Parts: sequence; C-alpha cells; structure tokens
Amino acid sequence: MFGHLKGFRRIIVTGPHRSGTTIAAEIIAEDTGKRCIREEAFQQTNIIKAAKIQEGVIQGPYLLPWTPALADDETAVIYVLRDGKEIDASVARLRVSKPLFHWSQAWALWQRIAPLLPHAETIEYQALRGHRLWVENRKGWGHRQTRSPAS
Repeated sequence: MFGHLKGFRRIIVTGPHRSGTTIAAEIIAEDTGKRCIREEAFQQTNIIKAAKIQEGVIQGPYLLPWTPALADDETAVIYVLRDGKEIDASVARLRVSKPLFHWSQAWALWQRIAPLLPHAETIEYQALRGHRLWVENRKGWGHRQTRSPAS
C-alpha cells in the first residue's frame, strides 16, 4: 500500500488528533520496513527532540504546523484525512483532552502547508481498511486503538 515511500529516509505522519495517525504510521512502517516512532518519543510537543529523529516513520499530530521546518528532500509528510464527524465521535467516546487543533483547523492548515513541502501526500483514513494490520473491531483497546507497543 505504501511501498512507494521506501526511498524516503524519514516519513512524518500527521493530521488532526483522532484521525488515525497511529495506525497509518504503523502501516507505513510495516510497508516500508522502517521503525515506527510514536509521538511519546518526543513528548508530543518537543519539536527540537522530534527534529533530531532523522530516520523512520514518525507519528505526530502536533508536528503539523512544524512540517515545513522539518521536511527536506529525504522526508515525506503524510496527512491523514478522516471525516470530521468520525473524529468528533472518537474524541467524545474516549473522553480525550481537547486537541491542539480542531479537525477543520488542521485541514485548513494542511492546505496551506502542503504546497510548501518537497514531498506531501494526503491519505484517506478509510483507505487503510484494506491493509492486513487493520482490525475492524477495536472495542476495549483504549485511546491508541492499536495493539502495538509504543515506540
């Protein structure tokens, strides 16, 4: 599904919170043979620490506004696009803290940022359903909605 990204040294997966950046990053890591690095590795908002990560698939919704500074010719930036009603429902269901950006703000920001990036791609959350790592029923999995350990 994402084999075309193998040639990039670093891949940043961003988008609004609850949009599917975690599962997208895991799928991209699987398809490219790269290590998946979750946002906890740089305390979600430590941009200086995130910038030091030079290889792998980096999952980070908070990185969205910083992608022009982080991106170079060897970095692909992937934005996960998910229906806003689904994001709102996920936030309400899991009772997570208020995200940095509302999904509509994140999308507006992405539309301004993407043309500035050397390699930018938007993927639809629903398109991930066809991958072998996708699990349809994730009831009881918690806020991560994934079984993989945090990187």
